[in-house]
Amino acid sequence: MYCTRCGSEYKEGSKFCPSCGAPIASAPSPTAGGQPASNPQVDVAAPTAGPAPAAGPGFASAPSPTPGYAPAPAPASAYTPAPAPVPPKKRHTGRIVAIVLVVIAVVIAVVVAVFLLGGTAGAKDITAAYGSTEAIAVSRTARIVPRAADGTPIEHYVVRLVRATDDEGSRIEVDDIPAIDVTGVEGFAMRDILPSDAPDGTYYPVIEPDGGDKQTLPPVTVDDENPDDTVYIDPNPIATSDKASQLFLDKIRELQDVYGEARVKTVDGGFGSWTAYISGLAYAELVDFGDGTQRLVVAYIDDAGARVMMNGIGYGVYTVEIWEYDEESGELMQLFRGISNGAANGAGSGVVGLSYLEYARNPETGNLVLCTRGYTDSFGGETLDFYGVTEDGFGVVNAMVVDVVENDNGPTGEIHYFTGGEQVDEEAYRAALTDWRSCDAVLLANASDSEEGALEGLSRYYSNDAVDEDDVTCVEDAVDIVRNTIDLLEARVNAAAEAEAATDGAISGSGATGLALHDGGAR
Repeated sequence: MYCTRCGSEYKEGSKFCPSCGAPIASAPSPTAGGQPASNPQVDVAAPTAGPAPAAGPGFASAPSPTPGYAPAPAPASAYTPAPAPVPPKKRHTGRIVAIVLVVIAVVIAVVVAVFLLGGTAGAKDITAAYGSTEAIAVSRTARIVPRAADGTPIEHYVVRLVRATDDEGSRIEVDDIPAIDVTGVEGFAMRDILPSDAPDGTYYPVIEPDGGDKQTLPPVTVDDENPDDTVYIDPNPIATSDKASQLFLDKIRELQDVYGEARVKTVDGGFGSWTAYISGLAYAELVDFGDGTQRLVVAYIDDAGARVMMNGIGYGVYTVEIWEYDEESGELMQLFRGISNGAANGAGSGVVGLSYLEYARNPETGNLVLCTRGYTDSFGGETLDFYGVTEDGFGVVNAMVVDVVENDNGPTGEIHYFTGGEQVDEEAYRAALTDWRSCDAVLLANASDSEEGALEGLSRYYSNDAVDEDDVTCVEDAVDIVRNTIDLLEARVNAAAEAEAATDGAISGSGATGLALHDGGAR
């Protein structure tokens, strides 16, 4: 006999299943052959007054039959064997691990390929052009790679700095920074050429490849906060000829033809006095007066002035001029003409033996201005004019005057002070001098008590606090400014000429092909 609930075997006559404890109702009689009847019937007892038997576990109580209603007999449950155990699902852990490892290997391969093919991982390339005047911002460790017309890095060249300015636009001396020889395709970094104590600022590099003309690189603004991306310098096939640079260069050569090239000379004036001065075209520099336009400032001395200087008196007169390229006319325009000497009105006058170019900074705009000093008498009268960018173009942006009142018997002791066209007291005048103080000066002539002192330092006779000795370029170094300016202009002209030739070749089909086009500046 088998339990209808759990399928366990029990002895005939048992009231409860020995396995699950379920009550056993009436069990069917076995048939011949020991097989259960095919249609066993369950007898339904007639209702009695006694309580119905309690249902065993797993069974619902049967409702009491309605009087007079006899339900149809329910078939007894046949034996149901216990369900077979379900086999556990196969796990795919090994396959998943293998897939993850493959994905990781692919990612590593991609990263390695990017590093090998693209240079520094995580860095982006910057492309600029030879001859561009737009500065590129880099760190000292960023690589700068000059490239040839076919796009390959130039493998050997010399690079040197021809000019530099600090964050405020004042000159940084670069003449003592030696050129470096670069070999290989990795280019150079600014830290390779700059001394460790060189200040942040904008530097102007020029390269000289083997068998090629000088090329000017874009100005490089150095600050370790700037990107360290690799910068590639390419010819710019869509650039137009740099006519301004060509005309500036022509003006310099014209003045050199008339007055001679810059030469440093010294004169023993006797009685412990030496004069050092620059002959010929003594000064030529591109100067930005704050509006983004570079103008050419020159100073030269003629034979008459040089003869006076050679007498050791130090009264030689330099002519100072400022030239600007006018795009509308395609010509140079002269914006200023004055003098610088040690005896009369002009830039850097009033002290025997001193002639210099003086730059100051407009305290209201921060723009650079050229300062001319004129001493009107021997009693302290002076005039300072500041030339720079105005609303109408270029001219006087401020003037300061000390007027000593005189009569037939000499000065009366009455002194009037003026600044900006208005009369002020002496305190306000001295404050204005401080605000408009010199930020840069270039000595053209200098007197001292020794030859070395005249060449290397500011004259010991000079005591005007408006000029700081640390901001002065001495006579010995000033002559290099002309050479550096010529190199810069020649390199720009060369870059423009090569770009124009590449453009003509591309149009005619006979020139170099495959040149990448760039916008001529840093991206």
